[in-house]
Amino acid sequence: MSNIILQAAESSALLQTLNQSESKIITSIYSTPPCYAPSATNWYTLIPKTGSVTPGQSQVWDLCKYGILQQIVLSYEKTISYNTTADDTVVEIPSGDVFNFIDRVEYLSSSRILCTLYSEDIIAQLKSLSTDEYSTISKFISATSQTGVNGALKLAQKVTIPIVFPFFQQHTCPNLQFNEPVQLRIVYRDPQKYRTSGTAPTGISFSFDTKIMLRYKMYSESDTAQLLASNYEQEQLNMLTSKYYRENPVTYTVGANREDDHKFTMELKNVDVCQDFYFMVRGPTGTALDSSQNKLLAIKRVRLTASGQELCDLNADQLLYMKVTKSGWPVNSSYLASSMADPMDINNVALVQTGLWTWDRDEWTNGWSLREMNNVVAEVYVDLPANKTYTCYCQELTSCILSTSSNVGRQVISLSN
Repeated sequence: MSNIILQAAESSALLQTLNQSESKIITSIYSTPPCYAPSATNWYTLIPKTGSVTPGQSQVWDLCKYGILQQIVLSYEKTISYNTTADDTVVEIPSGDVFNFIDRVEYLSSSRILCTLYSEDIIAQLKSLSTDEYSTISKFISATSQTGVNGALKLAQKVTIPIVFPFFQQHTCPNLQFNEPVQLRIVYRDPQKYRTSGTAPTGISFSFDTKIMLRYKMYSESDTAQLLASNYEQEQLNMLTSKYYRENPVTYTVGANREDDHKFTMELKNVDVCQDFYFMVRGPTGTALDSSQNKLLAIKRVRLTASGQELCDLNADQLLYMKVTKSGWPVNSSYLASSMADPMDINNVALVQTGLWTWDRDEWTNGWSLREMNNVVAEVYVDLPANKTYTCYCQELTSCILSTSSNVGRQVISLSN
């Protein structure tokens, strides 16, 4: 029986041209799609080997050589003990306290720092997450508060958050069974931060319980032998990956009057190949209870110049459309349109993207070589409330080559521009 649709297609010049194209495929021809080799998956929980949770100090974990490391999840419980004699006393651990708690997370190979994630780098990562990815994390960055009654009280907050280094992609996860010994180091910024209002509490003390969970995968002996032979047949394995770079933050204290359109000016010193620029304004400082504490301010405009030429000048509305995809349409933080909580206003991070946004973030789509650009300057415009101190940050996702020695498993960043 003839089909009128197929008969019509025979007369179409366009459809016949496509039908004769080398790109034509018949999707109903059976073929087995790529399938991953079966592997064992294991989870391990570790306590720190050394260190303490105090401002400016660090804790270190030795990562086990059990296989290919796929995931690191940090968990901690922060407990504030205090005394109060008034019902109006409020003690609060503010929203986003984890980003005051942590200053930076360092991934070390034989005591050499391979990659660093500052708190602001993790905030930048949250900007690029989908609703599903952000949903679980958002509940751990909400505020925890308690209104006092007479007596001794405790306020506790539990936080669990993934630590995702840029090379934790499917094809570049570190093979700790082969590599040199690896450590994770967390440097603490201000773990004793809290807010209070009403009658001041007394006898305040802090306690902390930190641990990390690691997820590994391990292949069979035959698959492992094939993996090692393929990856390390040459003198060294070179992998294209990414790392973050932190520009020097700029801090400003506002006087008695509100300042609209305040301009933060930052000279960008990085000389690597930069994929994405993330700008954010954090603050204010202090211990007074304030609903705006620790939330990111809305950025009204970002302007980039280099060698006396303007690279971009983007207002707040235009910044919403920075994450352009392969379809030509941009995506935004879809949790804005949902009832999901956004305790820190993460969407106020301003992203200037040089390439394309992809769902799996496993493709390299573009980068700017900053070494060849002279006097790169960023101008960030924002409205600042009176009598408060704010800090403007620029975090950059940059490209690099991670090299692994085939003889001893030594890892180094061998090329960044």
